[in-house]
Amino acid sequence: IIDLADLAGFNPTKLKRDFKKLYGVTVFKYITALRMEVAKSLITQDGATIAHAAFEVGYANPQHFTTAFKRTMGYVPSELKPAVQ
Repeated sequence: IIDLADLAGFNPTKLKRDFKKLYGVTVFKYITALRMEVAKSLITQDGATIAHAAFEVGYANPQHFTTAFKRTMGYVPSELKPAVQ
């Protein structure tokens, strides 16, 4: 957020306050949602494993990724994988 504030020419507090006012969501939640969309695409379109998708979007621990994914998307990432028969 500090780097983003620098790019935008705001201090971090003003960026966070104005971003939430304008978009109705915090900068952090917005960035997390973008990361989860990228992960979803990696899993569904590229056939990436959940661990690989987690790593690609910046999570070192796949369990932490799964928790964040569920909190953001409303379901666990394993639901994106077709059932093995």
